Amino acid sequence: MLLDSKLVFSKPQDRLFAGQIDRMDRFALRYRARKFQSEQYRMPWSGLRGQRTSLIPHQLNIAHDVGRRHAPRVLLADEVGLGKTIEAGMILHQQLLSGAAERVLIVVPETLQHQWLVEMLRRFNLRFSLFDDERYAEAQHDAINPFETEQLVICSLDFVRRSKQRLEHLCEAEWDLMVVDEAHHLVWSEDAPSREYQRLNSWPNACRAFCCSPRRRSSWEWRATSPACACSTPTVSTTSPSLLKSSRTTVRLPTRSPCCWPVIS
Repeated sequence: MLLDSKLVFSKPQDRLFAGQIDRMDRFALRYRARKFQSEQYRMPWSGLRGQRTSLIPHQLNIAHDVGRRHAPRVLLADEVGLGKTIEAGMILHQQLLSGAAERVLIVVPETLQHQWLVEMLRRFNLRFSLFDDERYAEAQHDAINPFETEQLVICSLDFVRRSKQRLEHLCEAEWDLMVVDEAHHLVWSEDAPSREYQRLNSWPNACRAFCCSPRRRSSWEWRATSPACACSTPTVSTTSPSLLKSSRTTVRLPTRSPCCWPVIS
């Protein structure tokens, strides 16, 4: 067996003691690259880059505002086709890149599961795991709580509703960020909120983003059935024409609670 005449060490301290030092220009290049990377992470728009989306002002505004706060609660109530999915994706993408969140749960109607799965991968390069009956049964062999086997999960509300055990496992998985699409399907009233809403709203430190479409019967009738109505300090983003006649603006409306709801639009 022949031995190489020159030993190559992998650890930095071993290379330093052996006198194996790189050229100064290579060190300077690495130093500048690290410095520029550190400066980019400190920029105000850090986390909003690297997305395959159009730079639409109202989407960037709401994503930037929500992404800067700790454990925010936001209700995305734009009209159909104005990009609620993209706004939610921008928020969770920024939270993941900034380190504010590591475990993300997206609860959507069963017919929209694959749409969310494709959009998150194609536009944000986020690989979510789709949990259904088959995937849940397979994951039970690997962990006591199947939802703890993945960091990024998409599941349907009907999938959770069909089993009390699934709902318990879902709520025990300690999510950092939760997105609920078509949130008006979560039944809520001041006297009798649904079991699903009570459990999903029980996480004190998780960021929540609820997506729903405003109804045209009354300007704020949708707020009565929205889960975010019971949140203490929510942010509402809307482009409802009944609220905004010509352009997007920021308005404040009186509420039942002492705190005022910021409506960012």
